[in-house]
Amino acid sequence: MFDAARLRLTRWYTLILAVVLAVLSFALYHVVLAAQQSELRSGQGHPGSTIARGFAHDEVVLAYQITAIDLAMMVLAAAGAYFLAGRTLQPIREVTERQRRFAAAASHELRTPLTGLQGTLEVALLNRRSTEEYEDVIRDSVAETERMGRLVKDLAMLGQADVEGKIRLAGKRDRGQAVLMIRDTGAGIPRAELAHLFEPFYQVDGARSAAGHVGLGLALAAWIVRAHNGRIDAESREGVGSVFTLSLPLAG
Repeated sequence: MFDAARLRLTRWYTLILAVVLAVLSFALYHVVLAAQQSELRSGQGHPGSTIARGFAHDEVVLAYQITAIDLAMMVLAAAGAYFLAGRTLQPIREVTERQRRFAAAASHELRTPLTGLQGTLEVALLNRRSTEEYEDVIRDSVAETERMGRLVKDLAMLGQADVEGKIRLAGKRDRGQAVLMIRDTGAGIPRAELAHLFEPFYQVDGARSAAGHVGLGLALAAWIVRAHNGRIDAESREGVGSVFTLSLPLAG
């Protein structure tokens, strides 16, 4: 699929460049031709003279030269277009490959508990059992459904992850402090929320819908840092990302 798409992109890139080259070559040919005709009309020769015959010869040579240059550039352009098409499609190829592996892994992980649950229920239906045995079957079934629920929740969270996002870490030593900067390229945090970011149980509006989070992570991080006489700060721009700066005193 990607090889065919790469060839199609190469053809389109080459065609576009061919059109541009044709227009420029046509313009160059006629500009040079007009200059030579002007020189000929200025009295340096008459039709049928040596200059006129030389002019006709130069016209043919010029056409051949421009054509040869265009053909050489088209060969180079095709090679460059093939390379650029590969670079253009590479991110799409990587995302598609990740999705394929993700779908295969998700299918495998879901198939295992579903098979176990189906087998347990089918065995339970074969013969009449005691109440205690049915309770055991139900407990096993509930455990499997809970496992599948956790798996689906994790898959949903992973599916919402921004594959284009990046996290960069940088560290330095500054005036007896170890400084760690954590920079991301996420959605950013509204300015009004920054002042409350390290308060216990505080959550930015977009995070309140995330199940399993209560807003204690940053508050605990700030408490630990301050307990070690450190400092933690946050800067953010919506649509750009956030920067968390952690400073701790160096030992000794």
